[in-house]
Amino acid sequence: MSTINGKKPLRIIKQGIYENDVRRISDTESVANAFMLTTDFEGSISLTFKNDTFEITDAKWGIHRAPDMDRRGEGTADMLIGDSAYTGDRRNHIKVLPDYSAGQTETPEDPKAVSPEWKHIRELYLEALRGALQAEYYLLKDRGFKDIIDYEESWDSDCRPYHLDPPAVDEWPIYVGAFDHFRVRDLYNKYLQMNLIDNGDETVTALGTYNDSFHEMSTCFVFNKADGVITDFSLNHLRVPFKSCHDFQESFSELFIGLNIHELTKRDIGKLIGGSYGCFHFVDIIYDLIEMAAEL
Repeated sequence: MSTINGKKPLRIIKQGIYENDVRRISDTESVANAFMLTTDFEGSISLTFKNDTFEITDAKWGIHRAPDMDRRGEGTADMLIGDSAYTGDRRNHIKVLPDYSAGQTETPEDPKAVSPEWKHIRELYLEALRGALQAEYYLLKDRGFKDIIDYEESWDSDCRPYHLDPPAVDEWPIYVGAFDHFRVRDLYNKYLQMNLIDNGDETVTALGTYNDSFHEMSTCFVFNKADGVITDFSLNHLRVPFKSCHDFQESFSELFIGLNIHELTKRDIGKLIGGSYGCFHFVDIIYDLIEMAAEL
C-alpha cells in the first residue's frame, strides 16, 4: 500500500448498519422491521403486533449471509407469538429464544450457548421492541389514552425509563410536532451506522452515527490495535429533545479515555454514561462499536 508523507492512508476495515422501522399495516395491527448488514452478516426480522394490546401475532426471522453458512435460512420464532411487545419481561423472553437457525425449538439449557448469528437475530428482535415502544406515541387511541398530554402524564408518573428534572410533560409533543402533525402510517424510523477506520498507524478510529425520528447523535473514539486502550473519545448531539441531553455531552467523554475496549461491558458503559440520568441511546451506540472492534 502506498504511503502519504511516510504514513499509510486512512482505510475503512469494517462497517455495519442496523435499521429499524415501524408501520401501521391495518386498523388493528402494526409491524416492526429490523435488519443488520455488516461485513460478515446479513439478517432481518419482522415483528407484527396488535395496536391495542401489543400482543405479538407474527415473528419472522431470516439469515442470508453469515460466517457459518449452515445458519442461513428463514422461519418464525414461534415462542414469541402471543407474547407482549410491551411488557417488562419481554427482553428476558428474547434472551432465551431458541436458536431456530440451528434447529432448536425449545429453550436451551444454556441460553448464552448459541451461534453468533443467532445472537444478532435476538438483538434485532430487541431493536424491534424498542421501535414498537417509540411508535406507541402514535397509537394513543388504540392504547386507550385520551390525548397526548394524558399519555405524557402517564409516562412521567410511573414508567419513563430515564429521569427529567423538572418533568417535561408538554416538551416532547412540542418537540416532535405532534400537535400539528400526528403520524398515521409511518410511525418510527431509525438507523445506526458503524465504521472502523485504520488510521495508518497503531490506532483505529471507531465511528458510530445514530439517527431516528426523534434524535441525531454520534460518538467517535480512538483505540490502540495492540492492547485496545482508548486514547481519545467524544460524544456529539445534533438533534435531541431536552436540555438535559445537551448538558452531559462532554462531561462523560473523558471517563472513557484509558479504558480497554476488551474489558468494557454494556453495564459498565451505562454507569459511565450516567445510569438512569444518562442516555441509553449512547449506551447502545458505544456498545455496538465495541462489539465490532473486539472482532478485529
